[in-house]
Amino acid sequence: MSPLRTGLLLCLWLGVTPSALPASVEAPTWVTVGQGSYKRLFIPVYDARLEALQSQFDFPRTRPFALTFTYKLDLEAEDLIDNVFTQWKQQKLVVPETWHKRMQQVMPNIRKGDSLRLEVNEDDIAVLLHNGKPIANFNDPEFINAFVGIWLGDHSTHTTLRQQLLGSHP
Repeated sequence: MSPLRTGLLLCLWLGVTPSALPASVEAPTWVTVGQGSYKRLFIPVYDARLEALQSQFDFPRTRPFALTFTYKLDLEAEDLIDNVFTQWKQQKLVVPETWHKRMQQVMPNIRKGDSLRLEVNEDDIAVLLHNGKPIANFNDPEFINAFVGIWLGDHSTHTTLRQQLLGSHP
């Protein structure tokens, strides 16, 4: 007997109608705010997409949102981490050493076609997904804003990509 049929029979036996069962929790319906590509010395590195519940996005206030990167080449985890810290240095951010240790613990090696996605909820809790699978949680709003600020912040060095992601194409 199928699991669905067994479940329905159990509901009827217990006197519970299927309509009395709680509805499943739905994932947010994401709207693409903007998207673009990043190249380094004319070599495609990744495509990026920013999603939120509505197309109007105000960084750093809008929550929830998701930022997805789809990579065009292989990258070692340490190279990704070094790039993040280089960006923070260029933005003149002073960051705790604990951030570096945390990134070393969770950042995966990337292969061409892989994706990294950071989903941030209303409570400033973020989950990092590698190819759709959760690999880390972050509950530090300062870290989340600094990390996402690399691409969305006022001091981003990726100005064209920032404009594309925020939906104000250059």
